[in-house]
Amino acid sequence: MTSTSDRDWAGLLADDPATVASGDRGRLVETVAWLDRLVGFDTTSSRSNRELIDWVADWLKTRGIASFVQHGTDGKANLFATIGDPGRPAVLLSGHSDVVPVAGETWTSDPFTLTLRDGNLHGRGSADMKAWIACCLAMVPRWQAMDLVTPVAIACGSSPAIWTVRRSSRRRRSSASRR
Repeated sequence: MTSTSDRDWAGLLADDPATVASGDRGRLVETVAWLDRLVGFDTTSSRSNRELIDWVADWLKTRGIASFVQHGTDGKANLFATIGDPGRPAVLLSGHSDVVPVAGETWTSDPFTLTLRDGNLHGRGSADMKAWIACCLAMVPRWQAMDLVTPVAIACGSSPAIWTVRRSSRRRRSSASRR
């Protein structure tokens, strides 16, 4: 199992004003390490996101968390996992792992390598859902340490549309059954 990041983000962020001002420096550094690893997966929308999803599922498994991974025939994958009692209604945290193509854009660094420059983190997905996924994954050990009354469910899809489609079809079925 690959660690979240091989880079020394604690050292790289040591003089960063946001890190210095942070009330929880360790959590910030841990979240940036997660983001570094996630940005490293080229999940451009025309490509597969399977490697990222399988990697997250493997990490969750090391934490004792079962996940359901749906592999599509198009190379896309979706993950669903619950921290806490899976038999209870949960709060769902949902994000997508695909990113828009970089073709035709001017990057001054590799878009799939997280880079700290002028106090900002640059990398494809770093200001979008890969950052959200990083925040969720960094919280998993903390959620596990809590006595959660309401479980936390994590859904990580191939694109933003996958969960909307499912929710819409579920509503149609529910409406039809009430008629």
